[in-house]
Amino acid sequence: MKPSLLIILAALIAGCATDRRSGVGSSDSGSEKLGGTDIGSVAPKEADFARKACQSDVTEAEIGKLAASNTRSEAVRNLAKQVVAERTKAEKELSEIFARKGLRPESKLSRNFQNALDRLAVLRGRAFDQSFKQEMIDQNQAAIQIFEDQAAHGSDPDLKTFAQNHLPQLRAQLAAAEQLNLSASEAESPPPSDAGALNSILRAPGAVPGGNVPR
Repeated sequence: MKPSLLIILAALIAGCATDRRSGVGSSDSGSEKLGGTDIGSVAPKEADFARKACQSDVTEAEIGKLAASNTRSEAVRNLAKQVVAERTKAEKELSEIFARKGLRPESKLSRNFQNALDRLAVLRGRAFDQSFKQEMIDQNQAAIQIFEDQAAHGSDPDLKTFAQNHLPQLRAQLAAAEQLNLSASEAESPPPSDAGALNSILRAPGAVPGGNVPR
C-alpha cells in the first residue's frame, strides 16, 4: 500500500472527522451519510475556524506519529510525543464542539496538509529531522495565526474558549520546534521496536473543504 494511502487511512478515523476507511481510494466514497451541515448552528466564519483547527490538529498529530519510525533523534522523538498528546487532546475537544454545533465531520485532509504528510513519510534520519522541524515551525505559525484571530474576534463562545485555551500550547510547541537541536540527530537512540504501529488510526479529523490554514 502506498505511504500516502496509509496516512490518509490513519488520518480519517475519529474525532472532528468521521471514519471513512471504507471509502478511501475506492469508488464508493460517497456512499456514507454524514450527519450535520457545513456550518451547523454557527456563523460561516466560526465554522471555517473549526474546520481549519480540525485540519491543523490532525495533521500535526500525524506528523508527530511519523517520528516513531522515521527519526533516530531522541530530541525529535520527545517533541513529537508532546505534539501527538497535545494535538490529539485538542482534536477530541473539538470533536465534541462539532457534535454540539451540528457541524458535519470532515472526511479527508486537504491537499496541502496531505502533501506535507506524504513528503515526511518517505524521509528518514537527518533528512526527516530537518523537514520535521521546519514543518512544525510552519504548521504552528499558521495555526497560531488563526487561533489568535478566533480568540480575539470569535463570536461563538465555545470556539472562542477553545482557541484561547490552546494558544499557549501552540506557542510553546513553536518555541520548542525553533529551539530543536539537530546536531546529533542520527547519532542518538534507534526507534522503539513497536515503531511499525505508527499512524495506526488518526482520530477523526478531516479536511477543510479544499483548503489549508492560511500562511
